Amino acid sequence: MRANDFLTAIVIPTISDNYEGVFLQKKETFIPLAAIEVQETRLIFNFQQAATPLPMKEVYTKLMLYKTFQLMYSYENTLTPIYGFHQLDNKLIL
Repeated sequence: MRANDFLTAIVIPTISDNYEGVFLQKKETFIPLAAIEVQETRLIFNFQQAATPLPMKEVYTKLMLYKTFQLMYSYENTLTPIYGFHQLDNKLIL
């Protein structure tokens, strides 16, 4: 998924305009997005268990600045491509 595709999908009004943040779901646990790293032509979402969720303003800014970049996520030293997401209440879940 490219940054522009994700940005377009999350700015379209749905149930909530105020997202709590982006989270990675592992079984019944939601792990918050702690940082976004830029590498070559990729935006890497870094998730950390006990981190404070990255403010959505920062997420929107990075997505707008790097629209053509491929989205990946990093968790427990594993880099994985992002192919989609879903919304649960006011959380964006990968």
